[in-house]
Amino acid sequence: MYRVTARAGSQTVVLHDTDPDSPQKLLSGSFEDEINVVPQMQFSIAPFNAGYSVLKSLTTEIEVYNTVTGKTEFEGYLRKPTGTMKKSGKIAVSWTADGFMGYLLESVQDYHTYENMDVPDFLAALFAAHNAMTEERKHIFLGQCDIHDTSSRTTAYRSTLDEIRELLVNRLGGEIRVRRVNGKLYFDYLRQYGSDSTTKIALEKNLQEIEVTNDPTNIITRLIPLGAQLNDETAERLTIASVNGGCIWIDDADAYAQYGTYQCATHVWDDITLPENLIARAREYLQQNNVRKRHYKLTALDLALIGLDVDGFAVGDRYKTENALMGIDEWLRCVRRRVDITDPRKSTLEIGDKTETLTVKSNRTSSYVTYEIPKVESDVLAKAHERATVMLGLGGNSCLEFNTDTGEVLIMNSRDKYGPNTRVWRYNASGWGVSNTGYNGPYTMAATFDSGFVADFITVGTLRSIEIINGENGEFTVDEDGNVTASSITITGGSINNGNGAFEVLPDGTVNASAINITGGSIHITTSSESYDVIELNCGGWSHSFSPLEWKLDNASIQARIRCQAGMLAFYSGADYNSNNAVATAWISHTGAAKFNGLSAETGTFTTSISAPAITYKRNDTWYDLESSINSINNNIQTLWDAVFNSN
Repeated sequence: MYRVTARAGSQTVVLHDTDPDSPQKLLSGSFEDEINVVPQMQFSIAPFNAGYSVLKSLTTEIEVYNTVTGKTEFEGYLRKPTGTMKKSGKIAVSWTADGFMGYLLESVQDYHTYENMDVPDFLAALFAAHNAMTEERKHIFLGQCDIHDTSSRTTAYRSTLDEIRELLVNRLGGEIRVRRVNGKLYFDYLRQYGSDSTTKIALEKNLQEIEVTNDPTNIITRLIPLGAQLNDETAERLTIASVNGGCIWIDDADAYAQYGTYQCATHVWDDITLPENLIARAREYLQQNNVRKRHYKLTALDLALIGLDVDGFAVGDRYKTENALMGIDEWLRCVRRRVDITDPRKSTLEIGDKTETLTVKSNRTSSYVTYEIPKVESDVLAKAHERATVMLGLGGNSCLEFNTDTGEVLIMNSRDKYGPNTRVWRYNASGWGVSNTGYNGPYTMAATFDSGFVADFITVGTLRSIEIINGENGEFTVDEDGNVTASSITITGGSINNGNGAFEVLPDGTVNASAINITGGSIHITTSSESYDVIELNCGGWSHSFSPLEWKLDNASIQARIRCQAGMLAFYSGADYNSNNAVATAWISHTGAAKFNGLSAETGTFTTSISAPAITYKRNDTWYDLESSINSINNNIQTLWDAVFNSN
């Protein structure tokens, strides 16, 4: 399906051929294409490949040609190699290649201000400077450009591609690409490139999964646009107040009507010095930002690989996407594509507009797609030799038994197939299995026609893009994104650590957490001890503890404690306030008994008489002893009595 060729000067050699019998095969290879990103390719090549010695960094050009569609899908040049040698002695070199857009990273623009220049003229000037600095094969010329904006721009010793991104794409939007036509490289700067494809993404055809999410978080209903800085002494910037009735913001009335709230934001255009240009740019930005915030995620099949579609997926093209069950009938774009050259089934796609995120994983494991490029013959032989050497070194005691009665084959490490320590590989028409305890099993790893693959453990290997479903109704599920759903989880002798100890569950059940928030719920704790299983709060000299038996509040600075149980509320003070032998200075029981300041009472009646000195009162900010007050009153009464009745 994919033919890869390398060109070094006048020499051209095939690195990867579509002919299954050809020895010209890459060990691995893939390329990526994405809007506004330099295309890249990675591949690994063995020394027996005829192109192994031809490849040279920075000068050798690479082309990937799709023999099914008749299109060149990647063109570029080699960047750097990485040599490897496996323990088996196998040698290979891994290469990285960039698309021709990468040439714009190899030239630097001088410090220069381009006064009042439209975008096409500015780009032409940049390419003239780039071409003057590089050799002819790296020369790039202006192709298509439908974006216009006359303003002043200053380049400042950055690469040509960085200047384009910073001064044009990041400020005006749009999409860039480099293409080769008749041996010359052309740079396109367009609002949007690509075309409408005849390929449709739809139910009962190639659409497998889809997920739709409405995300209004990036909607701007009120925008404050800011232009160039007014002077070097303050941070004040140009606003639109002078051309907007004194107001510094503009609103999106449609977005406000839809969401009913003002979500304010600012955006800075350093290169705009006139308020009328600033408000025009702001209105355009607001319209583009608020186009749509509907996100898609779906899985589809690229049926062009097997000839069931005229066109496959291509970056920039739009595809009609239909799902009547979810009310979806839209045109969506391919914005990123990764292709595995040696195994196209592993290729992935991202489809959607910039204001939409739509991910398409081309799951080519469907029964529709059976294409697989043959392995490199020499690579297969090398692995077979390595495996044979290892197996022969370990298989001195191997035994092979054919049983025509049972129709099975046994491979064992002992002739005693029933031995408890005999390792057995057992093959028959129902499947195969492995036992470490002889012919009678149990078989800890097996594959059968009715039950599939069964294994107690897998010691080596990587499983990618799989989903785990256990239980009749999926009580335990792990999806491809790593999300785990479980009706219950039991961990024995293990621990949980999230956030580098921010949340930690130790093997003994101890939980350490930086914070716990519970909304609309409750906490239930069943303890094994009424006194020692507690909740403790500590801050400075204060401590507060709760157990099923009681709660206690301590203050170390004043050496005091309040202790509350179901039948008693007690107060302690003094040096031994927190000792188990401390005597309460005051207490109240549920029966009505009480003790205050050395006085005791039972069932609500004090058994010890209260002496007057124990009672004081406050008047006019002065404390008085009740006994002294009563004695004073008695003395006054006696004096008055004597004056009236005992006077001579």
